[in-house]
Amino acid sequence: MATTKVPLIFGYKTVKKEQEIWHKEATLRESTAEDIIQASMESERVVNTEDGYQLVTSPTLVGLYSLCRQIVSIGDIKGPFTLEEISKLKPADLSLLQKSAEKLDKAAMEALVQRGRSDGECGEPGEGIDLGNEADK
Repeated sequence: MATTKVPLIFGYKTVKKEQEIWHKEATLRESTAEDIIQASMESERVVNTEDGYQLVTSPTLVGLYSLCRQIVSIGDIKGPFTLEEISKLKPADLSLLQKSAEKLDKAAMEALVQRGRSDGECGEPGEGIDLGNEADK
């Protein structure tokens, strides 16, 4: 799984024995399907609308909860992080992490596409797949 190191502008502050410690580098990993599923579930809310109660998902929260899982560490603090923990970052550092995670995921997807292309000709979707349907034979 691909990772990247991200130097933070301001850093993440912790306090140990009344001494402030600033962690200035984050390590991110590419997101997984589990990250996205869990983030989607965490961002769901029941909302009362004109049509009654409905389950809604916030795309902003999905992105933030996914980011929380993608952070392997900030300094020597191991992830995953909570939304409360990453909300302590300065906006510039949060934005930097979001952009870096997006770049990492995009690069991982492009690598997957390239690997698929180098495997040979694919043909039409579903072509060559035996579904075991006797009627098609």
